[in-house]
Amino acid sequence: MKKIIIALFVMSNILLAGSPQPIDYTQLDKIPKLKLTKLMAQEMSQGFNLPMKLDELTDLTTIYSFNNHIIFTKEVDMTNPKLHKIWKTKKKLLINYMFKVDSQNICNNPVWKYMIFKRDIIPEFAYKSRDKKPLFQYTIEAKDCKKLK
Repeated sequence: MKKIIIALFVMSNILLAGSPQPIDYTQLDKIPKLKLTKLMAQEMSQGFNLPMKLDELTDLTTIYSFNNHIIFTKEVDMTNPKLHKIWKTKKKLLINYMFKVDSQNICNNPVWKYMIFKRDIIPEFAYKSRDKKPLFQYTIEAKDCKKLK
């Protein structure tokens, strides 16, 4: 039953994207936070058919939950000469840019707004090189979304 609620919830957001009608999230309030986090991570992993190519340099490889976090692991092709140069000379700028892009995607999504502000579910992004070496990671929390407004 809970998977049906999650699936309907996700589909309604896709179908009603841009709709001025508010979406009722009260059914999700009935699911304990940790169970909801686990269900969301499972449903997104299956729905996105991972690994999934995001752009020519980045793949979304895994989505999983831990406590109240949903962790998105992305692999980046650090062998690309342009990206490699930016990484060596402007690492902080690149990380800030990725944080901004991920924050805008998360904070402007009605599902995630609900999850972050009402359920304290935190999206986390972990970036790795193609050879699985950790590059950087960050979370996007309510305070980050408030800064975007």
